[in-house]
Amino acid sequence: MSASARSGPALSRGAGAVRITVALVLAAVMAWVPMASAQSAYYSGRTIEIIVPFSAGGSTDVQARLFAPFFEKHIVGNPRVIVRNMAASAACSGATGSPPTRSPTARQSS
Repeated sequence: MSASARSGPALSRGAGAVRITVALVLAAVMAWVPMASAQSAYYSGRTIEIIVPFSAGGSTDVQARLFAPFFEKHIVGNPRVIVRNMAASAACSGATGSPPTRSPTARQSS
């Protein structure tokens, strides 16, 4: 058997793999396009609030303020991004997203 006879089927198998890869890539792109257009309606005109559970001027605050313009530019719909510092109760208020309040059963001193 000659070398050219052995390389023939190998080439056809390689071409089939390329066709399958191209078909999968096209299917993925076609599935992704409707999702991208659906996101634009959700974030259009909305505000995203980044809550930083530490005081202003710290490294966490600086990082959040550096990322905010990036989010405004690259999130589909161009939402407004606000960085809000909530420095109280050892970062617990930032984790819950609400300012600390007194419990209803706490006694107040008169």
